[in-house]
Amino acid sequence: MDKLVSIIVPIYKAEKYLDHCVPSLINQSYKNLEIILVNDGSTDDSGLLCDNFAKIDSRIRVLHKTNGGVSDARNCGLKMAKGEYIAFVDSDDFIHERFIEVLYKMCEENCLPIAQCRPLYLTLQNFHIPKNNMEYEIKIYDNLDMLQHLYSKHSATTNVVWNKLFRKDLFDNISFPVGRIMEDFSTSYLLIYAAKKIAVTEEPLYYYFRSENSYMRSGYNLKRLDVLAAYEERLDFFTSINHSELYNKSLYWYRNSLLKNYFMCRKYYRKLKENKQELRRKLIRSYCNYKYKNHFSFKVRYQMMRERYFPKFTVVNKILG
Repeated sequence: MDKLVSIIVPIYKAEKYLDHCVPSLINQSYKNLEIILVNDGSTDDSGLLCDNFAKIDSRIRVLHKTNGGVSDARNCGLKMAKGEYIAFVDSDDFIHERFIEVLYKMCEENCLPIAQCRPLYLTLQNFHIPKNNMEYEIKIYDNLDMLQHLYSKHSATTNVVWNKLFRKDLFDNISFPVGRIMEDFSTSYLLIYAAKKIAVTEEPLYYYFRSENSYMRSGYNLKRLDVLAAYEERLDFFTSINHSELYNKSLYWYRNSLLKNYFMCRKYYRKLKENKQELRRKLIRSYCNYKYKNHFSFKVRYQMMRERYFPKFTVVNKILG
Protein backbone atom coordinates (compact mmCIF):
# COMPACT_ATOMS: atom_id res chain seq x y z
CA MET A 1 0.00 0.00 0.00
CA ASP A 2 1.24 3.51 -0.82
CA LYS A 3 2.57 5.34 2.23
CA LEU A 4 1.01 8.55 3.48
CA VAL A 5 2.73 11.74 2.26
CA SER A 6 2.24 15.03 4.11
CA ILE A 7 2.45 18.28 2.13
CA ILE A 8 3.08 21.32 4.35
CA VAL A 9 2.20 24.80 3.05
CA PRO A 10 3.06 27.88 5.16
CA ILE A 11 0.64 30.66 4.25
CA TYR A 12 0.85 34.37 4.98
CA LYS A 13 -1.25 36.90 3.05
CA ALA A 14 -1.29 34.65 -0.02
CA GLU A 15 -4.94 34.87 -1.06
CA LYS A 16 -4.14 35.72 -4.68
CA TYR A 17 -1.90 32.65 -5.08
CA LEU A 18 -3.88 29.90 -3.33
CA ASP A 19 -6.14 29.19 -6.32
CA HIS A 20 -3.01 28.04 -8.16
CA CYS A 21 -1.22 26.39 -5.26
CA VAL A 22 -3.86 24.30 -3.46
CA PRO A 23 -5.57 22.76 -6.54
CA SER A 24 -2.14 21.57 -7.73
CA LEU A 25 -1.87 19.63 -4.45
CA ILE A 26 -5.41 18.28 -4.56
CA ASN A 27 -4.97 17.07 -8.15
CA GLN A 28 -1.81 15.04 -7.54
CA SER A 29 -1.71 11.67 -9.29
CA TYR A 30 -0.48 10.23 -5.99
CA LYS A 31 -3.62 10.16 -3.84
CA ASN A 32 -2.56 9.03 -0.34
CA LEU A 33 -1.91 12.55 0.91
CA GLU A 34 -2.60 14.86 3.79
CA ILE A 35 -2.36 18.52 2.89
CA ILE A 36 -1.50 20.75 5.85
CA LEU A 37 -2.28 24.43 5.27
CA VAL A 38 -0.68 26.53 8.00
CA ASN A 39 -2.31 29.96 8.08
CA ASP A 40 0.45 31.98 9.73
CA GLY A 41 -1.58 34.93 11.03
CA SER A 42 -2.70 36.20 7.63
CA THR A 43 -4.55 39.51 7.68
CA ASP A 44 -6.21 38.96 4.29
CA ASP A 45 -8.72 36.23 3.31
CA SER A 46 -6.12 33.45 3.17
CA GLY A 47 -7.50 31.76 6.28
CA LEU A 48 -11.06 31.76 4.90
CA LEU A 49 -9.85 30.29 1.60
CA CYS A 50 -7.99 27.55 3.48
CA ASP A 51 -11.17 26.63 5.37
CA ASN A 52 -13.13 26.55 2.10
CA PHE A 53 -10.59 24.21 0.53
CA ALA A 54 -10.86 21.92 3.57
CA LYS A 55 -14.61 21.63 2.93
CA ILE A 56 -13.88 20.49 -0.63
CA ASP A 57 -11.24 17.83 0.17
CA SER A 58 -11.15 15.78 3.38
CA ARG A 59 -7.39 15.32 3.03
CA ILE A 60 -6.84 19.00 3.84
CA ARG A 61 -6.09 20.01 7.43
CA VAL A 62 -5.92 23.69 8.36
CA LEU A 63 -3.97 25.22 11.24
CA HIS A 64 -4.63 28.86 12.14
CA LYS A 65 -1.85 30.39 14.25
CA THR A 66 -0.36 33.75 15.16
CA ASN A 67 2.30 35.01 12.80
CA GLY A 68 5.70 33.47 13.47
CA GLY A 69 7.32 33.30 10.04
CA VAL A 70 7.93 30.53 7.53
CA SER A 71 10.18 28.47 9.83
CA ASP A 72 7.66 28.47 12.65
CA ALA A 73 4.84 27.55 10.25
CA ARG A 74 6.83 24.65 8.82
CA ASN A 75 7.79 23.40 12.28
CA CYS A 76 4.13 23.49 13.34
CA GLY A 77 3.21 21.59 10.19
CA LEU A 78 5.84 18.96 10.96
CA LYS A 79 4.35 18.45 14.43
CA MET A 80 0.92 17.88 12.86
CA ALA A 81 2.13 15.66 10.03
CA LYS A 82 1.22 11.97 10.12
CA GLY A 83 2.87 10.99 6.85
CA GLU A 84 5.98 8.86 6.43
CA TYR A 85 7.18 11.37 3.84
CA ILE A 86 7.16 15.18 3.93
CA ALA A 87 7.04 17.75 1.12
CA PHE A 88 7.10 21.53 1.49
CA VAL A 89 5.34 23.82 -0.99
CA ASP A 90 5.41 27.61 -0.73
CA SER A 91 1.99 29.24 -0.96
CA ASP A 92 2.84 31.33 -4.05
CA ASP A 93 4.13 28.29 -5.96
CA PHE A 94 2.50 25.16 -7.38
CA ILE A 95 3.58 21.70 -8.48
CA HIS A 96 3.27 19.33 -11.42
CA GLU A 97 0.51 16.74 -11.00
CA ARG A 98 3.16 14.00 -10.80
CA PHE A 99 5.48 15.79 -8.34
CA ILE A 100 4.70 13.49 -5.41
CA GLU A 101 4.35 10.36 -7.55
CA VAL A 102 7.76 10.73 -9.19
CA LEU A 103 9.69 11.68 -6.05
CA TYR A 104 7.96 9.02 -3.94
CA LYS A 105 8.83 6.35 -6.51
CA MET A 106 12.47 7.55 -6.55
CA CYS A 107 12.68 7.19 -2.77
CA GLU A 108 10.92 3.84 -2.51
CA GLU A 109 12.57 2.07 -5.45
CA ASN A 110 16.04 3.14 -4.33
CA CYS A 111 15.41 2.88 -0.56
CA LEU A 112 16.47 6.51 -0.09
CA PRO A 113 15.24 9.21 2.33
CA ILE A 114 15.41 12.21 -0.07
CA ALA A 115 14.44 12.72 -3.70
CA GLN A 116 14.94 16.00 -5.56
CA CYS A 117 13.64 17.46 -8.82
CA ARG A 118 14.48 20.55 -10.86
CA PRO A 119 12.32 23.66 -10.39
CA LEU A 120 10.91 25.73 -13.22
CA TYR A 121 11.04 29.48 -12.51
CA LEU A 122 8.04 31.53 -13.58
CA THR A 123 7.18 35.25 -13.60
CA LEU A 124 4.09 37.22 -14.56
CA GLN A 125 5.81 37.99 -17.85
CA ASN A 126 6.75 34.34 -18.42
CA PHE A 127 4.05 32.12 -16.98
CA HIS A 128 4.28 29.48 -19.70
CA ILE A 129 4.79 25.84 -18.72
CA PRO A 130 6.22 23.91 -21.68
CA LYS A 131 4.98 20.43 -22.54
CA ASN A 132 7.51 17.84 -21.57
CA ASN A 133 7.62 14.27 -22.90
CA MET A 134 11.24 13.53 -22.09
CA GLU A 135 12.46 10.64 -19.98
CA TYR A 136 14.87 11.76 -17.30
CA GLU A 137 17.77 9.86 -15.82
CA ILE A 138 17.77 9.40 -12.07
CA LYS A 139 21.15 9.96 -10.44
CA ILE A 140 22.11 8.76 -6.97
CA TYR A 141 24.55 10.86 -4.94
CA ASP A 142 26.08 10.12 -1.59
CA ASN A 143 25.70 12.87 0.97
CA LEU A 144 29.21 14.33 0.69
CA ASP A 145 29.00 14.53 -3.11
CA MET A 146 25.60 16.19 -2.81
CA LEU A 147 26.95 18.69 -0.29
CA GLN A 148 29.49 19.79 -2.90
CA HIS A 149 26.50 21.00 -4.96
CA LEU A 150 25.75 23.59 -2.28
CA TYR A 151 28.63 25.59 -3.76
CA SER A 152 28.31 24.83 -7.47
CA LYS A 153 26.07 25.76 -10.39
CA HIS A 154 23.48 23.53 -8.69
CA SER A 155 23.47 25.60 -5.49
CA ALA A 156 20.05 27.16 -6.11
CA THR A 157 18.33 23.76 -6.29
CA THR A 158 20.40 22.04 -3.60
CA ASN A 159 20.06 24.70 -0.88
CA VAL A 160 16.24 24.68 -0.81
CA VAL A 161 13.76 22.17 0.63
CA TRP A 162 10.69 22.83 -1.52
CA ASN A 163 11.86 20.82 -4.56
CA LYS A 164 12.39 17.68 -2.48
CA LEU A 165 10.55 14.82 -0.79
CA PHE A 166 11.88 13.79 2.62
CA ARG A 167 11.37 10.78 4.81
CA LYS A 168 9.88 12.25 7.95
CA ASP A 169 12.36 10.71 10.40
CA LEU A 170 15.06 13.02 9.03
CA PHE A 171 13.37 15.79 11.02
CA ASP A 172 13.60 13.95 14.35
CA ASN A 173 16.58 16.11 15.33
CA ILE A 174 16.40 18.88 12.71
CA SER A 175 14.03 21.87 12.64
CA PHE A 176 13.82 25.21 10.87
CA PRO A 177 15.36 28.22 12.68
CA VAL A 178 12.51 30.41 13.88
CA GLY A 179 12.85 34.13 13.14
CA ARG A 180 15.28 33.85 10.22
CA ILE A 181 14.77 34.36 6.53
CA MET A 182 16.55 32.02 4.10
CA GLU A 183 15.65 29.27 6.56
CA ASP A 184 16.40 26.54 4.00
CA PHE A 185 20.03 27.59 4.06
CA SER A 186 20.23 26.61 7.73
CA THR A 187 18.68 23.17 7.31
CA SER A 188 19.28 21.74 3.83
CA TYR A 189 22.89 20.69 4.45
CA LEU A 190 21.96 18.94 7.71
CA LEU A 191 19.17 17.00 6.01
CA ILE A 192 21.41 16.01 3.11
CA TYR A 193 24.17 14.84 5.44
CA ALA A 194 21.71 12.82 7.55
CA ALA A 195 20.26 11.18 4.43
CA LYS A 196 23.50 9.39 3.43
CA LYS A 197 22.24 9.11 -0.19
CA ILE A 198 19.92 11.24 -2.36
CA ALA A 199 18.10 10.60 -5.65
CA VAL A 200 18.05 13.47 -8.16
CA THR A 201 16.13 14.02 -11.39
CA GLU A 202 16.33 16.97 -13.75
CA GLU A 203 12.64 16.66 -14.52
CA PRO A 204 11.01 20.07 -13.82
CA LEU A 205 8.19 19.26 -11.39
CA TYR A 206 8.11 22.26 -9.05
CA TYR A 207 6.91 25.64 -10.34
CA TYR A 208 8.52 28.52 -8.47
CA PHE A 209 6.82 31.87 -8.96
CA ARG A 210 9.18 34.84 -8.80
CA SER A 211 7.01 37.58 -7.38
CA GLU A 212 8.29 41.13 -7.54
CA ASN A 213 6.89 41.65 -4.04
CA SER A 214 8.69 38.70 -2.45
CA TYR A 215 10.86 39.35 0.60
CA MET A 216 14.11 38.55 -1.19
CA ARG A 217 13.28 40.76 -4.19
CA SER A 218 12.00 43.80 -2.30
CA GLY A 219 15.30 45.60 -1.78
CA TYR A 220 18.05 45.29 0.78
CA ASN A 221 17.27 45.13 4.51
CA LEU A 222 19.10 43.97 7.61
CA LYS A 223 17.26 40.63 7.68
CA ARG A 224 19.62 39.61 4.87
CA LEU A 225 22.27 39.26 7.58
CA ASP A 226 20.50 36.07 8.70
CA VAL A 227 22.41 34.14 6.06
CA LEU A 228 25.67 34.87 7.89
CA ALA A 229 24.51 32.89 10.92
CA ALA A 230 23.75 29.96 8.62
CA TYR A 231 27.25 30.14 7.10
CA GLU A 232 28.82 30.25 10.57
CA GLU A 233 26.85 27.14 11.55
CA ARG A 234 28.01 25.42 8.38
CA LEU A 235 31.63 26.25 9.13
CA ASP A 236 31.26 24.71 12.59
CA PHE A 237 29.54 21.66 11.13
CA PHE A 238 32.13 21.01 8.41
CA THR A 239 34.83 21.40 11.05
CA SER A 240 33.04 18.84 13.25
CA ILE A 241 33.00 16.24 10.43
CA ASN A 242 36.59 17.11 9.51
CA HIS A 243 35.85 17.95 5.87
CA SER A 244 38.35 20.62 4.86
CA GLU A 245 37.14 20.97 1.26
CA LEU A 246 33.56 21.77 2.24
CA TYR A 247 34.87 24.04 5.00
CA ASN A 248 36.94 25.95 2.44
CA LYS A 249 34.07 26.36 0.03
CA SER A 250 31.73 27.49 2.75
CA LEU A 251 34.32 29.94 4.06
CA TYR A 252 34.82 31.39 0.58
CA TRP A 253 31.06 31.93 0.12
CA TYR A 254 30.81 33.25 3.68
CA ARG A 255 33.49 35.88 3.04
CA ASN A 256 31.78 36.93 -0.19
CA SER A 257 28.51 37.29 1.69
CA LEU A 258 30.24 39.27 4.44
CA LEU A 259 31.70 41.64 1.88
CA LYS A 260 28.44 42.11 0.02
CA ASN A 261 26.50 42.77 3.22
CA TYR A 262 29.23 45.07 4.55
CA PHE A 263 29.01 47.35 1.53
CA MET A 264 25.22 47.13 1.32
CA CYS A 265 25.06 48.28 4.95
CA ARG A 266 27.43 51.15 4.13
CA LYS A 267 25.22 52.10 1.21
CA TYR A 268 21.74 51.82 2.77
CA TYR A 269 22.36 52.04 6.53
CA ARG A 270 25.02 54.70 6.89
CA LYS A 271 24.07 55.54 10.49
CA LEU A 272 24.20 51.96 11.80
CA LYS A 273 27.89 51.92 12.67
CA GLU A 274 27.59 48.94 15.01
CA ASN A 275 26.37 46.60 12.25
CA LYS A 276 29.15 47.68 9.92
CA GLN A 277 31.79 47.33 12.63
CA GLU A 278 30.56 43.81 13.46
CA LEU A 279 30.73 42.80 9.81
CA ARG A 280 34.22 44.29 9.57
CA ARG A 281 35.30 42.30 12.65
CA LYS A 282 33.91 39.13 11.12
CA LEU A 283 35.83 39.77 7.91
CA ILE A 284 39.09 40.14 9.84
CA ARG A 285 38.31 37.13 12.04
CA SER A 286 37.50 34.92 9.06
CA TYR A 287 40.87 35.82 7.55
CA CYS A 288 42.81 35.31 10.78
CA ASN A 289 41.11 32.01 11.58
CA TYR A 290 41.43 30.59 8.10
CA LYS A 291 42.87 27.13 8.63
CA TYR A 292 43.26 25.81 5.13
CA LYS A 293 44.32 28.79 3.01
CA ASN A 294 46.89 26.77 1.06
CA HIS A 295 43.95 25.07 -0.64
CA PHE A 296 43.16 28.35 -2.38
CA SER A 297 45.15 29.76 -5.27
CA PHE A 298 47.60 32.59 -4.69
CA LYS A 299 45.19 34.92 -6.51
CA VAL A 300 42.37 34.12 -4.07
CA ARG A 301 44.63 34.40 -1.01
CA TYR A 302 45.89 37.77 -2.26
CA GLN A 303 42.31 38.93 -2.74
CA MET A 304 41.45 37.86 0.82
CA MET A 305 44.44 39.75 2.22
CA ARG A 306 43.50 42.87 0.26
CA GLU A 307 39.92 42.63 1.52
CA ARG A 308 41.24 42.51 5.07
CA TYR A 309 43.43 45.61 4.88
CA PHE A 310 41.78 47.63 2.09
CA PRO A 311 38.02 46.81 2.02
CA LYS A 312 37.13 50.12 0.38
CA PHE A 313 38.93 49.07 -2.79
CA THR A 314 37.44 45.60 -3.30
CA VAL A 315 35.59 44.61 -6.45
CA VAL A 316 32.32 44.26 -4.50
CA ASN A 317 32.51 47.88 -3.39
CA LYS A 318 33.13 49.08 -6.92
CA ILE A 319 30.15 47.11 -8.22
CA LEU A 320 27.83 48.42 -5.53
CA GLY A 321 29.08 51.97 -5.84
